[in-house]
Amino acid sequence: REFSCCYRVTPMDWRRKFSKYRYKSSNKSALRRNCISSCTQQIRSLTFNPKSNECLWKYSVSRASRRSTVQSSCILCIVEGRGPNIGEIGIAAIDLERPEVEVSQFSDTSGYSSTLMKMLVWTPVDVLVPHSALDSESTMNRLVRLLQENTLSCNIVGVNRNSFNSQQGLENLRYFSHPQYWPSIYAFQEKYYGLAATSALFRYLETVKHIFYAPKSMKVNFSSANQSTILDAPSALRLNLVGPRQRFQDKTSLYAAINHTCTLSGARRLRASLLEPPNDLNTISSRQAAVAELVSKPQLLFETQAFLSKFPPIDSLLSMCVKLSDSQQRSVTIGSAADTRSRERDGIDMDINLTPSSEIQSNEATTASHRCSSSNIQKTIQVGQTENSSVNRWKTPNETSMSSSGSRLIERDAEIRLSKLIGIKHMLDLVKPLHDALRGSTSAPLKTYKEILSNNGYNDLLEKLTSVLRKDVCISKGALQMRVQKCFAIKTGKNILLDLTRRAYAEQVEDISRLVNSLGKEYNLPLRVAYNKARGFFIQVTDNSVELPKKAHRKFMLKNYYGSECEDPDPDYSNSEMVSDIAGRVSQNSFDSNTFQSMRKRVLPKVFIKVQKFRGIINCTTSELIKLNERVKGSLNEVYLIADSIVCNLIRELHPEMSLFYRLSETVTELDLICSLAKVVVGARPGHVFVKPVFGDTLAIQSGRHPIMDALSDIMPVSNHTFASNCQSCTIILGPSMSGKSTYLCQVAQIQIMAQIGSFVPAKFAAIRLADKIFVRMGSRDDMFTNASTFMLEMREVGHIIRSATETSLVLIDDFGLCTTDEDCFALSCAVCDHLSQTRVSHAPVFIREINKDIYFFRHRRRGPRTTTVSA
Repeated sequence: REFSCCYRVTPMDWRRKFSKYRYKSSNKSALRRNCISSCTQQIRSLTFNPKSNECLWKYSVSRASRRSTVQSSCILCIVEGRGPNIGEIGIAAIDLERPEVEVSQFSDTSGYSSTLMKMLVWTPVDVLVPHSALDSESTMNRLVRLLQENTLSCNIVGVNRNSFNSQQGLENLRYFSHPQYWPSIYAFQEKYYGLAATSALFRYLETVKHIFYAPKSMKVNFSSANQSTILDAPSALRLNLVGPRQRFQDKTSLYAAINHTCTLSGARRLRASLLEPPNDLNTISSRQAAVAELVSKPQLLFETQAFLSKFPPIDSLLSMCVKLSDSQQRSVTIGSAADTRSRERDGIDMDINLTPSSEIQSNEATTASHRCSSSNIQKTIQVGQTENSSVNRWKTPNETSMSSSGSRLIERDAEIRLSKLIGIKHMLDLVKPLHDALRGSTSAPLKTYKEILSNNGYNDLLEKLTSVLRKDVCISKGALQMRVQKCFAIKTGKNILLDLTRRAYAEQVEDISRLVNSLGKEYNLPLRVAYNKARGFFIQVTDNSVELPKKAHRKFMLKNYYGSECEDPDPDYSNSEMVSDIAGRVSQNSFDSNTFQSMRKRVLPKVFIKVQKFRGIINCTTSELIKLNERVKGSLNEVYLIADSIVCNLIRELHPEMSLFYRLSETVTELDLICSLAKVVVGARPGHVFVKPVFGDTLAIQSGRHPIMDALSDIMPVSNHTFASNCQSCTIILGPSMSGKSTYLCQVAQIQIMAQIGSFVPAKFAAIRLADKIFVRMGSRDDMFTNASTFMLEMREVGHIIRSATETSLVLIDDFGLCTTDEDCFALSCAVCDHLSQTRVSHAPVFIREINKDIYFFRHRRRGPRTTTVSA
C-alpha cells in the first residue's frame, strides 16, 4: 500500500519496462528482398569459401551439396520368391524426375542386406509390395518388417498379386525402352522376379499415379549385386558414408567431405558409388587415370567444372520428353497399356503424342474414377472445364472452382514444357564449350567423353531447336528475366496470334512502368517497379523516404507521452486502457502542430495498399496496379497456351534422338564425379598429402588419415599405419578408452571405399586389396521388436560374418563381448580370432578392437593375430 502511494504503476509503464525482456521470435519474415527493377536486374549471390578451397578462389564453382537438397521422387517395387525360391529378390525402380527404369534380380541373405542397401541408394518415397506380403503369415512379411524398421519416411503400399506378371513386364520393357537397350532386355528375359516387379511398377504408375510414358523413349538399366562390393545398410550408416536423408546438409559424412560435384546427377552418382563401390579393377583403374590427369592439370579441372556448373538438371529435362501426362488432376481417357501394345503388335499404328493445351477441351469436370476402354483409345486428355456457349445455365460454385483449377493446370503444364524446352536448348549450347575444354586431355576416359561430345547429332538437334527458338534464349537467373525468356522464346513469324499476344503483353508491362512513374511524380516519392513470382509487379520505396501511417502516428503519440527517450512497446498491444490513458495525457500536453504536420508529410499515402516492410524496403501496390497485373497475367497465359502447340510438336520430334541425350547425361554425370574426386586432392590444405593407391594382394597404408577429420579439422589429424597380408591378416587393436580405436577402424574402411571408387586417399602410401564384401560390427544395442538382447545380436552378427566372409572380404569388429563378463569376452575374442586365422577366410584382412589386455596372452600362445596399440 505504501508503494502504491509513492508511485502509481500504470499498465503502460509495465509494458514499457517489460518490452526489453519480452520474447522476440527468431523466425524472420518469409518475404524476400526483391532486387529486380524495371530496367536493371541485380543478382545477389552467396559464395561459400571453405578454407580447403582458398587456392581456388579464381574458379569458384557452386557445389551440388548446396543445390541438391531435393526430396526423392523414386517409386520402387519389390517381390520375393516363394517356396524353394525364398531369398530371390526382384526389384524395379523408377525416379519420376528421371527417364530411367532400373531392374535387378539377385539372391539375398536372410538379413536382406543387399535389398536394404538398394533402399538406401534409391531412398524411395513409395515401396510397392504384394498385398499378401502384409499378412503376418506370409513368407515375405519378414522383409516388409525390415523395410518398416530401416527405411526413412517411406510409404509401403500393397499391390494386388496379379499385377506381378513377368510376361507383361517383358512387354512393358520392350514397349517403353529405346531400341538401343533392346539387346540387354533379351539377355534379362529369364529373370522372372525382376520382370514381375517391372509389371507391377508400370501398372501402379498408370492406374494410381496416372503417369504415361511415350513408347520407345526410356532408358533401361539392369544391375546385379555382383557388380559392386557388398555392404549392408546399417554398416554404411555406422561408417558415416552418407548422412540420413532428412539431413542433406550433414557435414560429418564421407559423402559431404568429398562432394565437390556441380550437378544433381553427379551428386547422385557419388552417393551411389560410396554405398556400392565397384569391385572391377578395369573400371577403377580408368577412373584413377582420369583423376590423376585432372590433378596434374588444375586448369583443365577448373575449366571443366566451370562449364559443368552451368548445366541444368538433365534428367529432369529428359523426363518431360518421355512423359505423356504427369498430372494427377487430369482426367485421362486412354486405353490400357496392355491393349495398346497388343494392337501395336498386330500392326495397328499407335502414334500417341502430346496433346497441346490449346487443343484440350472438356465439357464437364469429373471426379469419378478414370475408366479405360479396351476397344477404343482416345488421344484427348481432358483437363478442367472450359466455356461452352451451347450450355445456358448457371454454374455452381463447385463447378466454377473446378473449372478455374483445371485451367490453371493447363497453363502450368504449358509453362513447364516451355521452360524445360529452353533448358534442353541451353544444355545443347554447352556441349561444344565442354568439348573444347577437354581438348587437351590424354587419359582414356576423358578422350572417350570428348569423342561422345563431338558427335554431329548434337549440332543437328541444336539446329532443329533454333529453327523454332531464338538463338539467344537460355536459362536466366531471376524470375522476371526467366519470364521474359519464356515469353519471347519462340521466333517471330511462327504464329501471328502469338506475335500479337506478345505485343499486347509488352504494352501492358510498359503501362505498369508509366503508372509507377506517374505515382512517383505525383507524390514526390522515389518509387520503383519490382517483381516476384508470388505478387507479380509491385512498388518499392526505401524506408528513409517514407514511413508507414500507423507507425508514424504511434511514434508521435508515444513521444509526447513519454518523452524523446521512450521506446516503442509491443506493437501488437491493443488495450482500451492504454488508448484512453495516452489520449488523456496528450490532451494535457502542449506541442507544436507544425511538428505533427511535418511528420505527416512523410507518411505513405492511402492510395498504396497491401503494405509490407522488410529490411528497410517498403513493398506496396495500388488497386490500379492490381488490375494491370491481372491483365499481364492473362496475356502471359495466352502466350503459353498458344506456344504450347509449337512446343509439343518440337518435343515430338526429339523422341527418335533420345539415345543422344542419354549418352550426354551419362557423360556429364561421370565427368562431374571424376572432377569432384580430383578437386578433393587439388583443394586439400597444405601438407595434407593424397596419394594414388595401388591394388595388389596386400593391405598396406602408411600415415593414413581419417578422411572426414582430414576435411573438417583445421589441424593435421593424427596419422596411423595399417598392414594386413596373406600371412598375417588378423589384427587386434588395443588401447585405453577414448584413444581412437573405433575411429581407426572407420578410417580403414573409408580409405578402402575411397580407393575402390577411384579416388586418391589421404596417406603417404596406400596398397589396397579389392574387397568383394565389407563386414562391420559396431555398437551395442538390443532389439525389442525381435525380442533379442545385446549379446544375442552380437552373436548373430558375428555368426553371419563367419559364415559369409570370403578370402577377399574386409572384416571390422568393434566392441565385441562388452555385454558379458570379462572371462567370456576373452574366450569369445580368442575363438573368433582363432577361427578367422585358420579357416578359409584366413587371407581376409580382419581388424578387431578389444579392451581386454589378456588378449596379449593369446598373441603369444598363437602366431596368427597381430596386435596394435593405440595410445590416448
